Amino acid sequence: MLKVAVVGMGNIGNTHAPVYASDDLAKLVAVCDIIPERADRVAGKYGVPAYYSVDDLLRNEQLDAVSITTAGTENGGDHFEPTMQCLEAGLNVLGEKPISNDITKARAMVAKA
Repeated sequence: MLKVAVVGMGNIGNTHAPVYASDDLAKLVAVCDIIPERADRVAGKYGVPAYYSVDDLLRNEQLDAVSITTAGTENGGDHFEPTMQCLEAGLNVLGEKPISNDITKARAMVAKA
């Protein structure tokens, strides 16, 4: 069973979380958002820990995969940092689209993966 976390608990993160929570092949083990209220609300719903930074998430959880569903000023604007952190930690990353609004960052993420 894959132990999965979702980073970014806006609309798309709230689409990913219930899928992992209901899948027999996955287990939602944590959620993360820089807005504590968002993370806390979803964590309470699924009975998992809430984290407010990717660093704390990676320090405290044993994960197999992460969904990166952060938004930013434009959709995809804030995927780079959490994606790179998770890839550097050796995790499988499902990145929401668009991968980035900056082609240099998009290429860096693909190269790292």
